[in-house]
Amino acid sequence: VARMRQHVLASLLVAAVLLILHVVQLFEDAYTIPPRDKSLQTIHSSAAPSGAAGSADMGAPVQVPPPGSRAAQLASVPIPRLPRPSPTSPVHVVVGADPVHWAGLVAVLNSLRAHTRTPERLRVHALCPQGTEEAFRAYLRCQGIDLTPPPSSAEAEGGGPPLRVLGFNASRLPPLKIKFKNTNLESPLNFARFYLTDMLPADAHACLYLDSDVVVRGDAVALMDSAFPEGTELCSAVRKDVPLETKGITSLGGHALRAKFLQRYGIELPVAAHGFNAGVFAFNLAAWRALDLTREVEWWIRENSASSLYQLGSQPPLTLALVGARRTEELCRPMPREWHLSCLGCTKASRFKTPEQIAAAQLLHWNGPYKPFRTPGAAAPPGRQEVGPGDAEARPLPYLELFAPYAGTGGPACDALLPPPGAYLRRPGAPTAT
Repeated sequence: VARMRQHVLASLLVAAVLLILHVVQLFEDAYTIPPRDKSLQTIHSSAAPSGAAGSADMGAPVQVPPPGSRAAQLASVPIPRLPRPSPTSPVHVVVGADPVHWAGLVAVLNSLRAHTRTPERLRVHALCPQGTEEAFRAYLRCQGIDLTPPPSSAEAEGGGPPLRVLGFNASRLPPLKIKFKNTNLESPLNFARFYLTDMLPADAHACLYLDSDVVVRGDAVALMDSAFPEGTELCSAVRKDVPLETKGITSLGGHALRAKFLQRYGIELPVAAHGFNAGVFAFNLAAWRALDLTREVEWWIRENSASSLYQLGSQPPLTLALVGARRTEELCRPMPREWHLSCLGCTKASRFKTPEQIAAAQLLHWNGPYKPFRTPGAAAPPGRQEVGPGDAEARPLPYLELFAPYAGTGGPACDALLPPPGAYLRRPGAPTAT
């Protein structure tokens, strides 16, 4: 009887394995990427920036797209050359947030101004949900941010006021579908960066975009003065250490996504190339406008809502649109690595940083669920003592002492000025503009 039971169990196990293999084969057949067209040759563009440390890590051969493909159309668009920065030319910086992150945005503004040698060149555009502009201004004043406009003559010479509050209309966005809900990635303000060519002044040819959970410790004006040496680069950003195909929530290596990319552009998605984190990102607005990359981003947002191609929010459509339009081995011109010390708000061991990393960082990014500022209605940052790999002693997280010098001066009293979520969140299923 025992031998019969063993035989039956073994037979059932074999049958289960065969069934699993069959299902896997059916899935692969359904999402198989079409064979690569032999006409899709690759080239190494001579326009790739030279002298950038580690540029080969992020670069990937540029494929020659078939005539008539979307990639070929984008490659034929002439890119206007950016004007050379001068010692007095304005530098545009954009930061935006929902009310739950306004406390973080205050620290961005304070740290940005504190570490810029020529703050008179800064032109900061602070984005908020449309309809909350007056509440946002009142909150900024409560936290000690000076909103006094300069004399009209100085404003005319310098390219606009030092700080502008702009409301973003979320109805411009296609319907959003985001799987990863552990952070504020579904906020429409995260997608406002795709409409900067419409929101910023016409003479803003480039801008630096910052997330609302960063602290700037370097000179942002000097960074932007050197961001586009050729004048035609699409963007500048700090490259990631891992390629696009790396498994996890940030992966862009799925079969369905790669097939969709090939269908859209006529070229393969270079999954071995390295991407970037858009928390600190220099936009070439002239190139964005010429290539109409807002249209590309919106296309990917719609496709993801229909087919669940990726998990995160605004980062994947930005990456995919830029990859489809890129002309050099580098997706973005490499930004110095010290301009993005990331994951200070993450949940895993990567949140632990060495003293050397902290000392060298020009920008600190609390990406992840744990923020260094208090978010009304959300869980407070962890105050317990935790030990990281190699730490001799426990330390509190998430690096509150690095954020504190730049926090607002108004304290919790300013929270009374925050509008309720119903005043600015878009209703599910609300109609969107085309």
